[in-house]
Amino acid sequence: MAVTPPTFIPSEDIELSQEERITLAYARWNEASAANENPSKAKFARQYEIPRSTLMNRINGQKAASVRNQHFQRLSPEEEAAICDCILRLQA
Repeated sequence: MAVTPPTFIPSEDIELSQEERITLAYARWNEASAANENPSKAKFARQYEIPRSTLMNRINGQKAASVRNQHFQRLSPEEEAAICDCILRLQA
């Protein structure tokens, strides 16, 4: 029995980034796959308005570009977050 992806209607108040849509589509696809529902990658990609190839890459284990390229950054995500916190405290 084929599964229909859950209806995805972006709220006008909350706009998801492409990375968030990819992550959400991947998570929903995994749920359907774990339930042995044979989900269609193309349907999920259309439903979440993301490229099918990107969803397929995630399913095949490829990480997000932001994660893959972290080693090129001068600051680690933790260091960056600490600096942001300090700046926000100084502004308050």
